[in-house]
Amino acid sequence: MPESFQLHDLDVHFDTFRRAYPRNKNVDAKVRQTLQLLRDRGDLGFLGGGRYRRLVPRPESSTAIDFACAAHLRSPSQRARVALETWANLNLWCYRCGNPTLIALPPNAPVSDLLCPACRAEYQVKSKNGRFGNAIVGAAFEPLMERLSARTLPDYLLIEYEADRSQVMLLNAIQGGELTPDRIAPRKPLSSSARRAGWKGCTIHIEGLPQLEIVGPRFVLRP
Repeated sequence: MPESFQLHDLDVHFDTFRRAYPRNKNVDAKVRQTLQLLRDRGDLGFLGGGRYRRLVPRPESSTAIDFACAAHLRSPSQRARVALETWANLNLWCYRCGNPTLIALPPNAPVSDLLCPACRAEYQVKSKNGRFGNAIVGAAFEPLMERLSARTLPDYLLIEYEADRSQVMLLNAIQGGELTPDRIAPRKPLSSSARRAGWKGCTIHIEGLPQLEIVGPRFVLRP
């Protein structure tokens, strides 16, 4: 949330909370309880009339990656994915509206990974140990094509990092509106023996598309 916000500003997050915690049937009450806990801990100030202010300053943006947050995962690719999505959630902001916070969508949300709570812009995180080529691996083919047809594709955050140094080296963003159907190619469905048998991903060709630099020789600070 921004530095100051009102209780009703949290309403836009309730669907996300319900998807993330389907067994909790009292999300509204839990949110209010959490606000009280944050107040008692000294992280929030209650201003009255349903208004709040964050009291703990936001950490400075950093290019350091904490792979320990994904140490419980067996697959190296999954560890990298979770660590880089966590890094993006903690360090990036919405360059479309300037809101300082992005929230993580529930695991396995189709097409998108992060959401701006202010302007509702969506982002998908793509990361690579090294440099990207002319194409990236996309999400599920059918949902992505549906979003493309509706012109609601997320922006793509292309994070290049060095695993040995645990550092993000370069981050460029491609706006979803730049993609056209000819740039998206379906991949073969997963075999019947795979955990997600029949699932079909896609490849997105990005060569020649305009890219916005967010992390480069220096970290581009928030406006």
